[in-house]
Amino acid sequence: MRLIRLRLENYRRFREAEVEFPDGVIGIVGENGAGKSTLVEAIAFALYGTDVHQRRGGKDAVRWSGAARADPCRVEMRFEFSGQTYDVVRELRGANQVQHARLLVNGTPMAENARPVTSFLARDLNMALRAFHISVFARQKEVDLLVDSRLHERKALILRLMGLEDIDRAVTIARDRERLILASVEDLEREVLALPELRREVEELRERRRDEESRRFALEGAVRERRTALERAEAEVERLEALAREHHRLQLHLRDARGELGAAIEEIERIKRDLRSIERDRARIPDLKRAVSEFEEVDVRLREIEGLVVEARRRRDLERDLERKRRNEAHLRGRLEGRPDDKGYVREIGRAESDLTSAETALREVEDGLRRTAEAMATARERRRICEEDLASVRRKLARIEALGPDSTCPECERPLGDHHAELVARYRRELGSLNERAAGYARKIDELERERVRSESARGEAHRAVEEARKRLEALRKERAGAARDREELERVVREIADLEGKIAGIPVVPLEEEEIQALRDRRERLLAMRDELRKVEGAVARRADLERDLGRARTRRRSAERELAALDVKIGELGFDEGVLVTAKGEVKAARGALDKVERAFRDNEVGVRLIDAEIAARERSLGDLEERRRGLEERRHRANLLGRLQETFRGFRVHMIGRLREDLMLHGSEWLARFTDGRYSVIDIDEDYNIRVVEGREIHPIERYSGGEIDVIGLSLRMAISEILALRSGAPIRLVVLDEVFGSQDMSRRRAILTALGRMTERFDQVLLISHVEDVKDHLEHVITVEALDDGSSRVVME
Repeated sequence: MRLIRLRLENYRRFREAEVEFPDGVIGIVGENGAGKSTLVEAIAFALYGTDVHQRRGGKDAVRWSGAARADPCRVEMRFEFSGQTYDVVRELRGANQVQHARLLVNGTPMAENARPVTSFLARDLNMALRAFHISVFARQKEVDLLVDSRLHERKALILRLMGLEDIDRAVTIARDRERLILASVEDLEREVLALPELRREVEELRERRRDEESRRFALEGAVRERRTALERAEAEVERLEALAREHHRLQLHLRDARGELGAAIEEIERIKRDLRSIERDRARIPDLKRAVSEFEEVDVRLREIEGLVVEARRRRDLERDLERKRRNEAHLRGRLEGRPDDKGYVREIGRAESDLTSAETALREVEDGLRRTAEAMATARERRRICEEDLASVRRKLARIEALGPDSTCPECERPLGDHHAELVARYRRELGSLNERAAGYARKIDELERERVRSESARGEAHRAVEEARKRLEALRKERAGAARDREELERVVREIADLEGKIAGIPVVPLEEEEIQALRDRRERLLAMRDELRKVEGAVARRADLERDLGRARTRRRSAERELAALDVKIGELGFDEGVLVTAKGEVKAARGALDKVERAFRDNEVGVRLIDAEIAARERSLGDLEERRRGLEERRHRANLLGRLQETFRGFRVHMIGRLREDLMLHGSEWLARFTDGRYSVIDIDEDYNIRVVEGREIHPIERYSGGEIDVIGLSLRMAISEILALRSGAPIRLVVLDEVFGSQDMSRRRAILTALGRMTERFDQVLLISHVEDVKDHLEHVITVEALDDGSSRVVME
């Protein structure tokens, strides 16, 4: 695998960056936190997607913090592999950061969307993400642990890097499953012991069921006896209730007959009173007829007078309406006096609209200036905040380095600081001075912008007032013009109405009337009208005299019929002989018989429920017996599976021992090749014993690594780490001719750095590209290709090719 080009957009610290990768050793240099490792993380992100960032915040940590939510986060990479050119683009889109990807091989689209692209690349590279990381990325801590750690830590690291943890996990899974199966076998054995007791319980339940069946036969006979007794008692109650209904019916007829007799007597008395009243009213008929004749004369006279009254009232109403109209006319003429005509209003409104447009234009200009000032102030404050954060970060770093002292280890790479301590202190102090000057400049800029904002706010207030005054003047003119138009229309309408009213009044004659005379005629008419109504009523009553006499005869006949019916009903009730007490006693006997029947039926139902419950218990026990028999047959199968899992664990352990031995041999072989290459053959053999003690063979002697200098130990550790990467690459069959060394210098002195740099030059014999990540500035002088990563004031970083 050979990198050609990498382009980043809104990725982590990089707003935009593009890198061209030459062959050979390439240094990626910059301060800690500037984003050096981000460049190589982008390589893995392009190949494997967001899984690369799961331990560092997931997708939320990928997009550059200064990017808008709608801006895409994109990585584009071109590389060569097995003679083919791959172009992969992977990006996160939208507020939800949905992952998209596409892949081209030799310019031909091969996959679209995140998962298909990841699967295609993993299949072609023949490596998953973890294997790719171990094969390509070598970190300083891993190199140090290979040579400086305790034996068990060194062995654990090598086994983890080589993927033997998978065998340990397989052993653990097999052991856990074996334990679960053995535990289930023990549980089954205990359950199977309950088989005899379960069979005995089933037999006891069957015996109980036979007893309940015998009891049910006896209860069925008792139910039949109680039901027969209840039927006899209910028949007697039914007979007595029929007598009670007949007795009640006769009593109702008796009450109706008594009511009929009383009504006939009352009707006879009423008719007699009406006949006497008719005789008295018949004597008043002549006087009432004379009053009716007088009523007709008074009514004609009053109708004539009231017609004249209506006309007089209508004239008065019209005269009052005319007076109101004339007052309204005078009011409208007064309001229109002194006002301009409509053309004059049009000219005034045009001037007011022009004034309003000018005032609004001035207001917009002031607000635009305010907006520009606010944007400039926000930018200055953000830059000052970033500068203050950088100041705080540098102060913490300076305080930490000063507190550590030159004899302590670097907090980043855990190597002794040495002479590098003074360089770090001086550099941090220079950074503090530069940042303080920058922060002061931002503060002055903010003060200047604040003064400008205050001036603009005052101008905006004056412009607002001018706009409001112009708007009010225009609105007032428009309202005044509309009001004048309405008044002119109203005046024309009122003049027309006055002329119409004057014409109507002229056509109505003036008729003088005496109100007292009119009211006296009305009162006389009302009295005579009442007498006319009384005459009609008296004449109607006299005409009904013959009808009343016939009604009196019929009422007397009804009285005699009711008296005869009462006598007959008394005889029938006596003959019926109904006794209420006998019926109450019979109903008590029915209630007692029904209670006895209910009691026996409940016992019968309880017996049936008991039988069903026993049947259910028998069925449940029989199912349990069947289950236990089935489990007893499965015991041997589970014992066999547990035995197989135990043998599988032994096989895995044996395979692990075999792989550890083989791995040790491969590690010695490839590590020796790398050591010989790094030292020009001075040291050519690395020996690793079964306890993973590392030794170096010189001639016929074997020496522990503690004998060698720090630089030589670093080269030995680097040789072993390269051997691990090479073994994994060979195992996958993928020609990954790329390696990334992350902070392998640590805090070594210059002599140890030179030793590693010399070794790196030899690595180009096996790798097309070696990417060296370091925060040590002076390594740039020893490298042919350098990529410098610089942090910017806005929190982003940029890439400089040297």
